[in-house]
Amino acid sequence: MKALDKLESLLNDDPKVKQFKTLETAIFANKDLMKKYQSLLEKQKRMVQSKEKNRPNKDALIREYEKTINEIKDNPIIDQYLTLQEEINEDIKMMFQMVEQGIND
Repeated sequence: MKALDKLESLLNDDPKVKQFKTLETAIFANKDLMKKYQSLLEKQKRMVQSKEKNRPNKDALIREYEKTINEIKDNPIIDQYLTLQEEINEDIKMMFQMVEQGIND
């Protein structure tokens, strides 16, 4: 088994990843949750673009995004989904750093 395949298998077997996939399925199956999540992603995209281009409306977009994320996190499914998404992303970043460090040593 190639190292990349082994890493993918390890990630897919991780309890956090399994729970994340379960929550993702629940969100995608519920039109209301999906609409809220898509709205959050769109606001996040506009906010990031505005910050990157240093547009004058960036502060308003940041506030709008923060308001939306606080509202959407009232739903425990989305709250847990976003939390796990952040944790998994951090785990993957750490893995890449370890691989890079191993290559550079």
